[in-house]
Amino acid sequence: MPDRRLFARLCGLPTVEWSDGKAVRFPSKRGLALFAYLALRPGERVSRDVLADLLWADRDPSSARTALRGTIYELKQALGPAAGEVLEVNPSHLSIASEMVESDATSGTPPGEAREFLSGVEIGSPAFGDWLAETRIRLSEAANAQALDTAEAALAEGNGQRAFEIATELIALDIFNEPAHRLSMRAKVALGRRSDALQDFDKLCIFLDKELDAQPDVQTMDLSEHIRRGERLLPREKLRRPSVPSIAVMPFVNRTGAKEQSHIVDGLFETIASGLSRDHSLFVISTDSTASYRTLRVKPAEVASELGVRYLVEGQVRMDRERMRLDIQLVDGVRGVLVWSQSYDCARPELLEVQDDIVSRIVATLRGYKGVIQRSELRRARSKSEVDLTAYDLLMKGMALKERFLKDDMRAARALFERAVSISPTMAAAHGWLAWTWFFEVYMGWTDTPEIALNETFRAAQQALDLDPDLDFAHWAVGAAYLAAGDNEHALSAFKRALDLNPNNSDAMANMAWPLVFTGRIAEALESLRQAMRLNPFYPEWYLWGLGMALYAQGDCAEAAHKLSQMNQPNDHSLAFMVAALAESGAANEAAKARNRLLSIAPHFQVGRCVDALPFSDASVADRLRASLKQVGLPD
Repeated sequence: MPDRRLFARLCGLPTVEWSDGKAVRFPSKRGLALFAYLALRPGERVSRDVLADLLWADRDPSSARTALRGTIYELKQALGPAAGEVLEVNPSHLSIASEMVESDATSGTPPGEAREFLSGVEIGSPAFGDWLAETRIRLSEAANAQALDTAEAALAEGNGQRAFEIATELIALDIFNEPAHRLSMRAKVALGRRSDALQDFDKLCIFLDKELDAQPDVQTMDLSEHIRRGERLLPREKLRRPSVPSIAVMPFVNRTGAKEQSHIVDGLFETIASGLSRDHSLFVISTDSTASYRTLRVKPAEVASELGVRYLVEGQVRMDRERMRLDIQLVDGVRGVLVWSQSYDCARPELLEVQDDIVSRIVATLRGYKGVIQRSELRRARSKSEVDLTAYDLLMKGMALKERFLKDDMRAARALFERAVSISPTMAAAHGWLAWTWFFEVYMGWTDTPEIALNETFRAAQQALDLDPDLDFAHWAVGAAYLAAGDNEHALSAFKRALDLNPNNSDAMANMAWPLVFTGRIAEALESLRQAMRLNPFYPEWYLWGLGMALYAQGDCAEAAHKLSQMNQPNDHSLAFMVAALAESGAANEAAKARNRLLSIAPHFQVGRCVDALPFSDASVADRLRASLKQVGLPD
């Protein structure tokens, strides 16, 4: 970009100056008009005939072209020595170099100023006058649209005051600007002033009736009705969002073309909301509250603000005689961005059979460990400064560290969970995750004092259960404690209890594989893992760890190694099973590479500590694993 550029302020009384502040003086209004016309088309080659007709419409073509040559000369003189860098002058056309000129008319200007484009520049040419009027309208409409977009962004960020200020400015410029009136009403609702918004609507109705003998348009009428319902039903004070992820499932749009199918659409809507509400780690608004938005065109930011939630689940259903299609998406209402979307399709005769399956997959995809919502929440937590972290943010960051299943990361995660508990002692989930970090000290053979780690596992898990007996995750944590103690039957019972409380907890479903494998029920373990993977398409990598372990215990070493190799972030345990599976399948070179990778992430790995912590009821499986690991040179 050149060091020296022109800045053209064309809205209002026009001025043009160089970047060093030196003004450009145009000898005539036509010179300024010519410059402004070209400045609005940077880089565009404009025909001399077009320019002559524009500026001298009242002259014959020959006289007009002669006058144009004189004005071009004036323009070059005004620009001085740099004219050649700014203007391209050709026998057939003219253009302004786009990198040399910046104009407020092309880079955005307030709506009020846009109406004053080239104020005072009248040159007596009808064609130029028409262009000037059209340009003022176009710039004004663009500025109005940009102001509305800015206000929408302010509403999305929860800044109702800024949105209200913009709406007030737009109404002052054009009292008939109905989108601005709607914006003002919505801003007042965001500020908790619903009664004021309704008074504004009543005043608008009176004004339009008096001045135009008309009524507000349908969107404005619908908005007023929605605000009236809110005045009756919603609390006076603006709702505060809970610390946990908060969700509103919106009524699904019926695209079937038949009202008699509405029960199917409503059934999907209700069932998904019910499924999500069974997860105590989420705050799910009642469908009675969201049903009032069924016919209203309201922005996600406003719904999120009114209901005190962050996320909205939206869907639409299409159906014909043969097939049903559900399009569903998750929107961050606060930021106004799409987080996730998916389409589900099934044959119409199979609808009743597959409806529960579709709902389960949607719920499992959104919620839970490594689900769509958690990944979105983790991104938010990572964007915050250390001093701004809440207990929930610390929980998110700890979960991200924990899922690497490496000793140092697990202990760092424990420190974050302990900080979360110190901030919020009644956060059951934080106590539950603390239990898991102590579990891995025992299960992975990291600790020199397994009795202490086992006691801490039970203590933290029981604390989670005492705080929320109906929390599926609390029972999942208790299952971890029993698993660490080698009590596979009680571990399995705890995982099943978690699934009873929340059948969509794919993580508890996957974790059932561990006690099932240890008790020799390999087929059940594989089925539990595959069902969990089908339920949650965003399953965490430890599902593959469990699958590889189950396949190894079954004796399918080649497939076990293949599954374990798909982990992008393996841990010492998953690599130990991978080393053994490769060794037993005859892949000695690959086994040696996997061994070296294992030692790179766990330099102090010991075969005895690893194998002795695994409570296989069939000792032959543990013996195989021990022998294979020692065979490739790993220390006992």
